[in-house]
Amino acid sequence: MAKYTIELSEILRQLYLNKKYTIEEIIAMQDYIDLVVDFDPIKVIKATRAKIFDFTYPIFNETYRAELETKILTHYYTYEIGSETFKEFKFNLYKKMNENMPYYNKLYVAMNKDFDFDVNIDFTEHLTGEGTNEANNQTENKLTSDDKDTQKSNYNDRLRESDTPQNQLSEVEEDKYLSKYNYNNGDTETTKTNKLDSTNSIDSKSDGKTTTDTTRTILGTQFYGGSKAKMLKEYMSAIRNIDIDVIDSLKSCFLLVV
Repeated sequence: MAKYTIELSEILRQLYLNKKYTIEEIIAMQDYIDLVVDFDPIKVIKATRAKIFDFTYPIFNETYRAELETKILTHYYTYEIGSETFKEFKFNLYKKMNENMPYYNKLYVAMNKDFDFDVNIDFTEHLTGEGTNEANNQTENKLTSDDKDTQKSNYNDRLRESDTPQNQLSEVEEDKYLSKYNYNNGDTETTKTNKLDSTNSIDSKSDGKTTTDTTRTILGTQFYGGSKAKMLKEYMSAIRNIDIDVIDSLKSCFLLVV
């Protein structure tokens, strides 16, 4: 197969030999070098990784940097670089890693969060509010009363007069020898009427202010025509292999002809 540039593996081998040989010498003495030098790919990649990725780029967890870089070099180990010079290749690799990793870092963080299949509802509602109220009350009381008092009496009056001095009082009382006699007999009725009209009015006004501050949290599981198994299946299908996505984003740095 024709070679248009140089394979990544040959660059790593040269770095592994600490530039003891030039690329041309490595190519010319490939069979000899393969006999005297242990070019185990994994061993070479681990020894030269830091020399390829000797630039900075953002990563979600510093402890994952070595593992990701090893996966990238392992995947493209037998690919030819897509640049005429190693310096240009390093620049393109630097550019892609710094352009793409901010996005992939967010996916790494999201994927590494613990997913609790027993909780698919985590809802918190915070309600606040203020209100005022005002009330006007008017009360009117009326009192009306009629009171009548009727008194009745009966009387009999007898008036006896005698112009005969020698008459005794007992004789006058017996109506003897009277010169004047009056007899009055009758009934009297007296009615008193008391009437009372009174009005009592009361006006009252009240106002106030109310404040509402309520927090409601709902945490639990609710299935809408599904099950935990279905949730797990949907979750697994939604998870993307982010390492592969990162590796694929670097395709432009290589010739995709193996």
